[in-house]
Amino acid sequence: MLKRLDSGENSGFSLSQLAHAAGLKMPTARSILQTLIELDMVSQDSRTRLYSLGPSALRMGRGQWLFTKLIRASAPILKRLRDASGETVLLAVYDGGFRNTLISFESEELVHVGVHEGRDTVFYGSATGRVLLSLLPEEEAETLIHRMGLPEPGVWPGVEDAKGLRKALDHIRQTKGCRLDRPLKQ
Repeated sequence: MLKRLDSGENSGFSLSQLAHAAGLKMPTARSILQTLIELDMVSQDSRTRLYSLGPSALRMGRGQWLFTKLIRASAPILKRLRDASGETVLLAVYDGGFRNTLISFESEELVHVGVHEGRDTVFYGSATGRVLLSLLPEEEAETLIHRMGLPEPGVWPGVEDAKGLRKALDHIRQTKGCRLDRPLKQ
């Protein structure tokens, strides 16, 4: 039903149109639509009774569209950075409690860091996760840290307790997460 609602018709769809498109009986379609309305995924016009995509569904679609634009815009830059540095490079964003790696270019060196693209909760055990965590507004960072707990021993050397974690995050903020130990390849 969501695919049908996303087909581009601005006026919306009736219950019978959506039930038919999904191959469902009307009561089943009505129940599903009511649940989707409660989740803000579908809206129903009180005057025409037609259904359309709701705000949550529209935000999700807009988010994917933005991620696609970010990937397209950053790909040539990241590839040049990988070639210049000889290191694996990636673009990761914070997305509602997750680290979302959108695109990566792995080093062509024999020994290099491998990256998987997609969503995960690797904040303490990765450089990008640590930088993303350090850049969050304080309240959001505290909420995420509370949910995850402190890093397991050995995951983040030097971070043994909450005070050490805050100190490490402050250091990342102050250095802007950057540290060049060696010059870029020419």
